[in-house]
Order: sequence, then structure tokens, then C-alpha cells
Amino acid sequence: MESKNRFQKLFRILYLLLGFIFGYQLGVSLYGASWFQNLIPDSFSPVIASVLTRGVCAAMGAVAFNLLIPTLEKGFERYSLDWIRQIRKISPVIVAERILAMIIGLIMASLISSPIYKLDLFISVKVILVVLIYAAVIYFVNMLCANVEQDVESFFNNIFSRFNFKASAEKKDDDSKNASAKLGKRKNQQIPKILDTSVIIDGRISDILATGFIDGPVVIPSFVVEELQFVSDSADPIKRNRGRAGLDLVNALKDIAEYDVVILDKDYPDLTEVDSKLIRLAKDLKGKVITNDYNLNKVSEIQGISVLNINDLSNAVKTVVLPGEKLKVHILREGKENNQGIAYHEDGTMVVVENGKSLIGRDIAIEVTSVLQTSAGRMIFAKPVK
Repeated sequence: MESKNRFQKLFRILYLLLGFIFGYQLGVSLYGASWFQNLIPDSFSPVIASVLTRGVCAAMGAVAFNLLIPTLEKGFERYSLDWIRQIRKISPVIVAERILAMIIGLIMASLISSPIYKLDLFISVKVILVVLIYAAVIYFVNMLCANVEQDVESFFNNIFSRFNFKASAEKKDDDSKNASAKLGKRKNQQIPKILDTSVIIDGRISDILATGFIDGPVVIPSFVVEELQFVSDSADPIKRNRGRAGLDLVNALKDIAEYDVVILDKDYPDLTEVDSKLIRLAKDLKGKVITNDYNLNKVSEIQGISVLNINDLSNAVKTVVLPGEKLKVHILREGKENNQGIAYHEDGTMVVVENGKSLIGRDIAIEVTSVLQTSAGRMIFAKPVK
């Protein structure tokens, strides 16, 4: 706290000094103007008039800057920290591209504005024109970079991938580079499998991975971990418990010896939706997304991304039941249609029993009449065995 107060005092002194210098220079320019000379009474000595003009302007400049200090301090503390935090999330390739583009833009603006200095115009008009030219060129360069930065980043990512992420193999302390090295070493052998938030919260992925049916390194993006942390901080106790269970599962997945579980520190600041970031990451890594989110499944397929849906896997491994087979079930509740009863097969499949309403709460034998496969899962229709 003491160091912060000293820092604020130093800034206050600095702003006062800058305000004094600015006001003094303004007084010098003002006193040299012919229109201002005409306003000075003839009874005033030139020396006194010069000293008064410069002194008053310097004092006014210092006071004006001093009044702006609290606003500038708050703005600096609020926006600079946010700006630095955003800069850290931007890819180094994009930063280098923006810096190079800014240098080129400044050179272009300088060349375009240089003839203006030779025009027979007031100095204020020249300054305004030059400022407008610089602003227009820099704006144009920024808009151009924003439209091509995704292509530039993909281009460099393709170059890096061809060299099999050799730079990452130097075992640097940065977590993101270490994660990229793991993916790069196995890229030619196995396809990365990227987990989304819903599949981690679901929890079944741990058992699926433990069986060894899925090959390739398992990738958990940092923005997915951040979303899990956000859910775990929710005021809703159910969401909070699910978020914490998801974070525990992330730690548990690291202990599965058969897999390289990679926490990839990569983000896309230009995208706000986690699903969009997952699709972009899958494209960059040429990987597959593991999910149980129906919407993400469909959007990924439209974008040409391969998806492993664990709901489809769960339905695929359920016991095959054919019409005519006899089963034993427990009627739990009434169905939607008249006189129907609802039961569940041992693998969790819903069984709709005809004329089963009067048998609620009883264990009965049934005969399968038909099996219906829907987007929500499999349904068995049956009738009681007489």
C-alpha cells in the first residue's frame, strides 16, 4: 500500500510538471501570435506582458492536468490491466502481425502526409489533416489485419505442424508449449480427441477411457477448464456440484496411464462461445471432438469436424432386443398414452408396456412387440405375457 501511494505521488508530480511545461509552451505560442499582441494594452511593458502570459498559461496548464489526475489514474488502472490480460491471450503470431502491420501503416501515413507540410495552409489545418490521415491509415490497417489474422495464424500453424512442433520439444517451462510438444510427437500416429465441457460433467468419459477403446492423446482446452470453474462457482447448488465434479474428473483423467492427457493452454479471444472455440481448435489440431451435446454435434458435422458422441456410443452398446423376446421388468409409472405402463430394461432402455397401467408396482413378464430408435435413444414396446 505504501509503495502504491508513492507511485501515485510520483504520477501527481509528473502530471503537474507536464501541465506546467505544456502551459508554458502554449503561453509562448500565444504571446507570439499577432492577434494576441493587438489585445495587449500599450501601457503594458513587453517584458511584463510576456512573463504574465507565460506564467498564467503555465499555471492554468498545471491546474488542468492536476484536475485530470484522479480520472487518469482510475482509467489507467482499470483499462491497462484489462488490456494486458487480453494481450496475454492473443497468439504471438497475431501480435507480430499487428506490430508489423502498424509499422507499415505508419510508414504509409508518413509518405501520404508529407506533401501536406508544403501546402500554404495554417499550421492548425495542416496538423488536423495529418492527424486524420494517420488515423484513417491505422484504422484501415487494423481492419485489414482483423479480416486476415485467422488465415495468417492457420498458415503459420500449418508450417509449425509440418516440422512436428520441434520448437516445443526443447522442454520449456511454458505449459502451452509442453502441451503442443505432446501433441506434435504423436500427431502422425494418432488423432487428438478434444473433450468438451458437457462430456466432462457427464462423467462417463472416465469409464470409457479406462476401457482403452479410444486411441490418441486426450486434449482438454484451458477455456473448457475455465468454463468448468465458472460452473463450479455458480449460485445453483446442482450446477456448482456438477462443476466441481468436472474439475475432479479432469484431475482423475491425468492418472489414466494409457493416455496422454493434455491441458492445452490455447484460446481464441475473437470468439466468445466455447463451442466455436472447440470447433476452431479441432480444425487447428485436425482432431475429433468428444461430446454428448446434440447442438455441438450437428454444428461440428456442418463444419466438417469429426465427432464422437458418447450418447451414440451408449445406445450402440445396449443389448439388442428383438420382437418376440420375453423379458421381466418392473412397472414404475403410468405412460403418456391411455392405459400404458412405463418400465426400464436393465441397460436403462425405456420400456412402454401396453395395458400396463393396472400393473404399476409389480414385476411382470413381457413380450417385445417392436423396438424404436430415436434421436433421444432407444425405446422398447411390449405387452404383458398372459
